Amino acid sequence: MLLRIFKTSQPLSWILIVFILISLRLGLFIGLYAVEPNQTSIGLLENWLLQFNNFSPWTSHFLSTTLVIFSGFYFNKIAQEINILKGIHYLLFLFTGIFLSFYPCDLVLSPMLISTPILLFSYQLILTQSKGSIQSSSVFNSAFFIGFASLIFFPSITLLFILLFSMNYISQPKLRHYVIGLIGFLTPWLFHDALVFTFNTPNYLKLNEWPNHLTFFDLKNYFPMYVTLAISILVIFQAISYFRASSRSIIKIQKSLTLNFLYLLITCISVGFFTDGNHYLIGVIAIPISILFSVFHLETKKWWLSDLTTLSLLAILILNYYMLN
Repeated sequence: MLLRIFKTSQPLSWILIVFILISLRLGLFIGLYAVEPNQTSIGLLENWLLQFNNFSPWTSHFLSTTLVIFSGFYFNKIAQEINILKGIHYLLFLFTGIFLSFYPCDLVLSPMLISTPILLFSYQLILTQSKGSIQSSSVFNSAFFIGFASLIFFPSITLLFILLFSMNYISQPKLRHYVIGLIGFLTPWLFHDALVFTFNTPNYLKLNEWPNHLTFFDLKNYFPMYVTLAISILVIFQAISYFRASSRSIIKIQKSLTLNFLYLLITCISVGFFTDGNHYLIGVIAIPISILFSVFHLETKKWWLSDLTTLSLLAILILNYYMLN
C-alpha cells in the first residue's frame, strides 16, 4: 500500500518522491552528519571535494541532493525507454535515491555521486545495443564514459566487465572490439595525466594511483557486517521474483535483467578488493540493486510484503548511519 502510488505515472508520484528524498536526506544530514576535518586523499578531485565540503557543507548537501534526484529520475527514464521494467512508474527513481543516500559521505558531494550519472549513460549504451551486431562507436563511447567515471570513483571500473560480457551476448565479437573498448576506457586516464604532466603536478598522475585503489580481499569493506547480511537476505529473497519476471519477458529484456544481475554479483565481489572503502558495499552496487528492488515490487501481489521489505530497507539505512557514527 505504501508503494502503490509510485507504481503509477501520475505527476504526484514523482513529486512525492522528490519530497521524500529531500526530507530523508535533510533529516539524516541535520541529525547524523558530521564534518571530518582529518580526512586525507591523494586524488585531485577528492581534495577539492574535501575542501569544499568542509568550507560549505550545506551548499554541498544541497548540490548532492540535486544530483541524487537527477540520477534517480534519469535512471527511471532510461528504464522506461528500454522497457526493462513493465509499465510507466517511478519505483526505480525512489530506490535509486534511497541507495544513493546510504552513507554519511554521500549526504554531501562525493566522487561516487558525481560518477553515477556518467555510469548511467554508459549503462544505457550497453543495454540498448542491437542484437546481432556490435557497433564499434557504441563500444568506444561506453568504455570512454566508464573510464571517465572510474577516473572520478575507481570502483566504477566494474561496469567495464559488463560491457565486455555484453558483447558476447549480442554477437561474436572480434579482437578489435576488445581493443577499441580498452582504448576507450584508457583515453580519459591518459588525457587527465597529460594535463597533470603539462601543469607539472606529477603527484596527481592517475596511472600511478592504480595500486592505491586495489588491495587483497578485505572483509572490512563489507562492514558493518549486520547491514551487509541484512541487505543480502533482502536480495536473495527478492531474486526469486526477479528471475520469475525475467523468464516471462522477451529475450531482449531477459538479457538486460541477466546482465544487471551479473553486474550486481561482480560489484559485490569486487568491493572486497577496493581501497575506496568509505562507501563499503551499498554505494558501489546502487545501480543494479535498484533495478532488482524495483522488479520485485512490481511483481509482488501482496502489498504487505512489499511494504515490509521497503520498511526493512529504510530501517537498515538508519541502522547503517548509527553503526558508522
